[in-house]
Amino acid sequence: SVLAPAYANPEIVALDNAWPDGTAAVLAGFTDGRLRVERNERVLPLAENWNHLLGLATGDLVKVVCADDLVHPDIVARQVALFVGNPKLAVVSCRRHLIAEGGQLVAMERGLPGLLGPHTGRNTVRKVVRNGGNPIGEPASVMFRRDDFVGVGGFDAGVSFPLDLDLWVRLLRLGEFYGMPDALAAFRAGSAS
Repeated sequence: SVLAPAYANPEIVALDNAWPDGTAAVLAGFTDGRLRVERNERVLPLAENWNHLLGLATGDLVKVVCADDLVHPDIVARQVALFVGNPKLAVVSCRRHLIAEGGQLVAMERGLPGLLGPHTGRNTVRKVVRNGGNPIGEPASVMFRRDDFVGVGGFDAGVSFPLDLDLWVRLLRLGEFYGMPDALAAFRAGSAS
């Protein structure tokens, strides 16, 4: 799904985390010139892997899409449009669908309770704390500024389960949040999730 964005010239970096699971062969089968494939020399822990991936990116705005998640063709263009002309915006997220391992739709239009539209970073963090979960969403739903990511130190390897939420909260210290009402991503919930 990351190869189908309705956005001119996206930078698409696929990072193979050196798992002996056939990922390299799958990636070798793609011929799309926009896709840049990189491979770690060894298997990296999640935070280190994601930080390495974003270190390979050169774009001003970034998003992480895990291998088993999906994104809508319009997600990049629509999220970029929200950042254009809004230097105070730090994080944009959309609602998402929940899908099972086999791709069956489990739940539709989840996330962002009380967080649709524009919000200050402070107000967004308050709502996150009151929610007790991750109302902002998984990485495929979220876009943020690469410079802000570097400025807050990237993903924190000391935080295991809420790795993404920890980053969103730190990014929101730097600016505002926008919650998109449409579900433009799908998070796959499997036995290893």
